[in-house]
Amino acid sequence: MGTVVNVNATEELMTPPQAGRALGLDTYDVLLLMDTGDLPRVKGDDGLFYVPLLAVQAYAEGHR
Repeated sequence: MGTVVNVNATEELMTPPQAGRALGLDTYDVLLLMDTGDLPRVKGDDGLFYVPLLAVQAYAEGHR
């Protein structure tokens, strides 16, 4: 299972569907990337998991 990371309050977060659209992937594939640790997961105050925008951008750069 992927790890939960801490982020500062000003970092932008994306839902898995938003990250998927940005990466051209299905939400399921984003969830798999989160499970394997290829994308970090952040647990929000609402109990849902998010992906930091900077991590999505870095993943996109590394997988062109």
